[in-house]
Amino acid sequence: LLCSVARIVLDPQLGAVHGEWRDETRTIALNPTIFTSQEVFGWPGAQISRLVHTLVHEYCHAWGSQTGLDMDTAWLTLFGFVQSTHDIPVGYARYVERRPGWSRKPTPWVYKADTFFLRRYSSKSPSEAFADAGLYVLAGWQEKFRNGGEYQLKYMVKCFAEAEKQLRIAA
Repeated sequence: LLCSVARIVLDPQLGAVHGEWRDETRTIALNPTIFTSQEVFGWPGAQISRLVHTLVHEYCHAWGSQTGLDMDTAWLTLFGFVQSTHDIPVGYARYVERRPGWSRKPTPWVYKADTFFLRRYSSKSPSEAFADAGLYVLAGWQEKFRNGGEYQLKYMVKCFAEAEKQLRIAA
């Protein structure tokens, strides 16, 4: 994938947050606790560790941010994402963080209330939806897009195909 990560750092100041993409410095910050986490994602035969989950998710943030794919009009339209810092328009919803230790600051994004998301956290913003979708494709979990996420998968497959084409040209 064509993007530039300048460095990966360990940051114990992340608190409960597992990882963070820092666009201005092109840095992936990881919470050191993920290296000893026993948490796994997926299902028997298709599991990944918290560490792998976080690294791939944050790398997909880097890719989406640097290419603009995570804020592309076509991507936003799949979810009905619009910025609305105050009122929530009728038929829309806003992600609310409920996990202990995570910021309770409201996201500026709202989405169509009946939209399919791979997991609840994906509804926080277009960039979180993109990072999760990239992670799920790279983990081989395409079946999780069934029953509502087919167009999201189609968008991601197109993005990966274009990235592969660019890599072949660069080689």
